[in-house]
Amino acid sequence: MIRGVVAFVVGVLSLQFQAELPALLWVSLLPFLLLALRFTWLRLLLFCCLGFLWALMHAYWLLGSALNPSVEGKNVHVEGIIVSLPEGHGQRTRFQFEVEKLHYQGESYPSPGKIKLNWYRNAPLLKVGEQWQLQVRMRRPHGFMNPGGFDYEGWLFREGIHATGYVRNAPENRKLADSNSLYLLQSLRQSLRDKIYHAVADQSVAGIIVALVIGDRSGLSREQWDLFARTGTNHLVAISGLHVGIVAGLVFFLFRWLWSRSSRLCLYLPAPQAAAVSAMLAALFYAALAGFALPTQRALIMLAVVMGGILLRRQQRASDVLSLALLLVVLIDPQAVMSAGFWLSFAAVGAILFRLSGHLSREGVWHKWGQVQWVVAIGLAPLLLAWGMQVSLFAPLVNMVAVPLFSLFVVPAALLSSLILLVSDGLGGLMLWPLVWLLEAAVGMLDVVAAQPYAAWNQGGMPSWTWLPAGMGVLLLLAPAGLPGRWLGSIFLLP
Repeated sequence: MIRGVVAFVVGVLSLQFQAELPALLWVSLLPFLLLALRFTWLRLLLFCCLGFLWALMHAYWLLGSALNPSVEGKNVHVEGIIVSLPEGHGQRTRFQFEVEKLHYQGESYPSPGKIKLNWYRNAPLLKVGEQWQLQVRMRRPHGFMNPGGFDYEGWLFREGIHATGYVRNAPENRKLADSNSLYLLQSLRQSLRDKIYHAVADQSVAGIIVALVIGDRSGLSREQWDLFARTGTNHLVAISGLHVGIVAGLVFFLFRWLWSRSSRLCLYLPAPQAAAVSAMLAALFYAALAGFALPTQRALIMLAVVMGGILLRRQQRASDVLSLALLLVVLIDPQAVMSAGFWLSFAAVGAILFRLSGHLSREGVWHKWGQVQWVVAIGLAPLLLAWGMQVSLFAPLVNMVAVPLFSLFVVPAALLSSLILLVSDGLGGLMLWPLVWLLEAAVGMLDVVAAQPYAAWNQGGMPSWTWLPAGMGVLLLLAPAGLPGRWLGSIFLLP
């Protein structure tokens, strides 16, 4: 199974390196490839071809709503719905807009779908789900191609944003309808964000709480991101597999314990299965609060594979769980292979499984936890550098304390106090006080670590040939202790 999934992912990835999108006619080969799967000796090659064709179909589907070049840079009138939380930055409000109608000089044009807009100066108070008529000026997605820089155009493509632009100050701009029931969840997220910012005086801490609860990181400053990056804790303030796993794990063990107290309930449904259902529902709710961002979608898929095994009472090998989750993620979103988060999340889990699966020892919990942090740090270091990111040299030590702190206290307290805040501003604000104090203390300690001169390692412009020995070095260092010559991994990492 592992080899077939890897071959499929290689096929998906190979499409992304094409200078031009191949003709859609190639998809007609799909039935013949499926029939040829009966030949065992051809399966790996066929899986690779299937991945290529699947990514090709998905790419054509994404490009089907491209902005018409004839209206690019023109003042056009659009009608649509605000589909993201509006972000205010000084005199600018930024939001995503789903275009339903597009008119230019009295003629109708095909809708480009979802676009990203800026509204400069005197923007009204916008709410997600509202329907507006606007005069805008748009252009097709583009970005700089600086080596090692952020691929903004690629990010827009993966997010399904087909144009960017800004709102013109015109009398035609007006709200057509308030938020409807279809955007109730998004309205709840915006209301919760506003309540947190109103309840917490320290806006920098409020931005962290908002990021933890609803996944909106617009309130985090550049200085805060630099702090988290230099200490290797930026994954703690971005809702990802860790946060979804925290919520699901806490609910699973709590619900299993409560359910097992009743013999009648256990006769109706075993406690592990009941706990699996409750954990999945809790993770789904948390992912919904986060707006079903791509990292939470990947986490939900991985969690569904694990909980599905519990519900079906099937013993699952860790490698099969990881492979199936990888396959499902790529099937749902082939463009995920172009994001750093995709590779980092699966590489982290893979490194832990490679090092610790089947490893029996009598070592203490903290020793094993520390070992996990070093495994993740070594396993992800080449990937982080390959994506142009910095590697925190203190990350294993910092995360030994920070991850349990966020898992056991910060994330549960942030979610609980935020939900109470929706019902009672006074009680919710009161419950936020200890959380604010805890986050201020944690940030203060991170400041001390980040201030060290060698806290982070930045390395750009590395030759491509260095990645092969780096990968070999990581595999050797993470190999089981009985393998001779593991020390050579350090030599391979030197380039």
